Amino acid sequence: MILAYLPVGENGASDELLPTILPEGIETVPRRFAISFRNRWMIEQSDFVVTHVTNHIASGAAQFKALAEKQGKTVINLTV
Repeated sequence: MILAYLPVGENGASDELLPTILPEGIETVPRRFAISFRNRWMIEQSDFVVTHVTNHIASGAAQFKALAEKQGKTVINLTV
């Protein structure tokens, strides 16, 4: 699981049981930009991108797909 935010449980510690990755540098990104930062990081690390994008051109998923295509990644859209 690739996290966009630092995991903090009720006692201030991580409650995550699954293996997780926190992209390097995300702790310096304002919280409102953390998901976009994480998505760009995932695209940079990937050779293939699997999406499920419908006709919502302004959605975050559509922007993610467009960025992956722009960077020359192989994009598989499950809605087609």
